[in-house]
Amino acid sequence: HSLELMNSYKLLWEEPHRFYPTLAGILLFSQKPQHYLPEAFVICSHFQGTQGRQTLATRDCTGTLFQQVNDCMAFLTERLYHSFDIKKSRREEKLEIPKTALREIVINALVHRNYQIPAPCKIAIYSDRVEIFSPGNFPGPIQTNNLELGITYIRNPVLCNIFREAGYIEKLGSGFITLFSEYRKAQLPTPSVIEGNGFVKCILPRRVNNEKLMTENLEKESGYKIF
Repeated sequence: HSLELMNSYKLLWEEPHRFYPTLAGILLFSQKPQHYLPEAFVICSHFQGTQGRQTLATRDCTGTLFQQVNDCMAFLTERLYHSFDIKKSRREEKLEIPKTALREIVINALVHRNYQIPAPCKIAIYSDRVEIFSPGNFPGPIQTNNLELGITYIRNPVLCNIFREAGYIEKLGSGFITLFSEYRKAQLPTPSVIEGNGFVKCILPRRVNNEKLMTENLEKESGYKIF
């Protein structure tokens, strides 16, 4: 029975003769989650320069958490630079920031944020970095310089479980491990993770100089604009 299944995943709260959706149930499967949780969305912005004074593009990513992840990734891949490698007569496209790292941190921000704080997540693209802001401190005593140890404290276990079963999360506690590993492989500057007063912010350096020139040269040669 579908109600019993949803109840077993803690997506519903059962009272005599009636079921009510839990917070996780609303975030994951409601048709309009923001009707009940107005601040449970992501503001994506692309700014000119490094200060955020002039906006080039913006998008509010709403809907379920699955839709928000997909919309955030679409915005990031549209706005960041791409390069191409020719391998065995095939052209392979690469994003300036490893897509696996971006996806892990976007999912981290949505799954582990504090939904009791009435504020949206924010993703900001600057000319030299991407910042991902998530409301709420870490749910346990984690030192930001030890994030690669895989220590896990779970604030939203139902969200984590559903995302893992849906294939969005491979292993609990692997998000920051993947982030730093992918950055090392790509030979990019090390990301920073800041825990502030009621928020966590990840700062992901961009490959701005060589990649930008490479992209501009490719555009001239191909006649196509690369966004």
